[in-house]
Amino acid sequence: MHYSFTLTKADFVALHKIIARRLTQLSHADSKLFFSNLFIWVPLGIAFASYAALFRKYPEMSYDLSVVAAAFCVGVALMVAGMFYKQRIYRKAMLSPESWFLSEQTVDLDPGGLSAKGAYGVVHYPWSSFSYLAEDDRNLYLFIDNSQAFVLPKAAVSSAGQLAQVKAWLPT
Repeated sequence: MHYSFTLTKADFVALHKIIARRLTQLSHADSKLFFSNLFIWVPLGIAFASYAALFRKYPEMSYDLSVVAAAFCVGVALMVAGMFYKQRIYRKAMLSPESWFLSEQTVDLDPGGLSAKGAYGVVHYPWSSFSYLAEDDRNLYLFIDNSQAFVLPKAAVSSAGQLAQVKAWLPT
């Protein structure tokens, strides 16, 4: 099977989301993240309860306490927005317009493996090279390592039968 395709920056973002999900799964980070969030939110809850108690105890200071609460909420919102903005800036600079990821790629799939040709060379992966398969509605992600995957767009594969054949060639 011979296919040609060009990936987009949206495919790159999707790949990073799949990698983050995979790394969370491999590191068993769900419970670790729960406890780290717990250690953050418990003191914030205590601070909020103390703030509410001050609001009730000193009603004459309600204006000043409201200003403090508004400044805190705006600060938290700006901090969260800043994290997303920083990610966006990094993602824009991460891939150059001439990157191999965004260049046209030609892929040959056969029982022996996957051969890919792009702007910077040719590579061949036997099917045993892939340790994990993830997919979303647009792409197959053939993981070579825990955080490195070959992206194969489903639209590039001409039929559902051929897509099933590719999945069958992958090790279980």
